[in-house]
Amino acid sequence: MSPSKRKSPQPDKKAFFQRKISATLIDFAKPLLDHIDEHTTEEQISIGLMVAVTVWNAMVLDRWWTGQDNLNKVRSLLLEKNNPQGTHLIEVLADRKRKYFSEDLRAISDYSVSYKDGHLHVHAEARIDRVVLEALRSGLSLPIPRKSESQTTVM
Repeated sequence: MSPSKRKSPQPDKKAFFQRKISATLIDFAKPLLDHIDEHTTEEQISIGLMVAVTVWNAMVLDRWWTGQDNLNKVRSLLLEKNNPQGTHLIEVLADRKRKYFSEDLRAISDYSVSYKDGHLHVHAEARIDRVVLEALRSGLSLPIPRKSESQTTVM
């Protein structure tokens, strides 16, 4: 096979399927979770994880489909609300996703948080679009053109 027809080496995407998405979410949200102390409420943690999940999913959807600009939409919403601290947090999380989790293409849904007696418990479900999953299995590069019949699959 000529070099121009070879597929570029793909990272081992199977590795991210083997890790619970809740554990990945906790690692991803570490900059937020590092500030938890005995005065932190479950609601504050839940709001922080909501921001983390929003950034994560925006970046995942941008990787799945061509023509998406979800992360910039999230940035724009915070700029409209004149929230520089939130904008900075989005950049920290986006950099973290690119640096440590760039090949994890699972979306996060149905997450819940409980925080009692200093113990954090996070439940989350991983989702991936069936078309995207088939593309990954066949070694195709992402993003791909969006098809209206796509459906997500619980991992």
